[in-house]
Amino acid sequence: LERDANDLVFLLAASNLPWDLDSAMLRRLEKRILVDLPCHAGRRALLTKLLPVGVAEEALDYDLLSERTEGWSGADIRLLCKEAAMHPLRRLMDEIEAVEAHPEVTAKRTTELRVGGRMASQEEVDIKL
Repeated sequence: LERDANDLVFLLAASNLPWDLDSAMLRRLEKRILVDLPCHAGRRALLTKLLPVGVAEEALDYDLLSERTEGWSGADIRLLCKEAAMHPLRRLMDEIEAVEAHPEVTAKRTTELRVGGRMASQEEVDIKL
């Protein structure tokens, strides 16, 4: 193999624990950039982008969510939003599995969903069952 003396090597490293890096490793890195945890405004912006208006059944208090996620990284917040988005789907899958497991109960439940021309509450449906 022939190598050109002008070949360059570019090394990019990332760590969630930069203070635990070996001092010999740190000496070999010319530049170090610390990307700190997001501030309140940054967390709020992330939450606003990842949980847009209309996703939740009720209005989201982005300021409260931002306060409660203090100390969280952007990746942590993204995972939280992903889990929140999956929650309704998991609930729907549980309902589908219940329907498949007990079709006779489901048939009765669907015929009794309307009470006086309006949709019955879950409590009203459960009482009738």
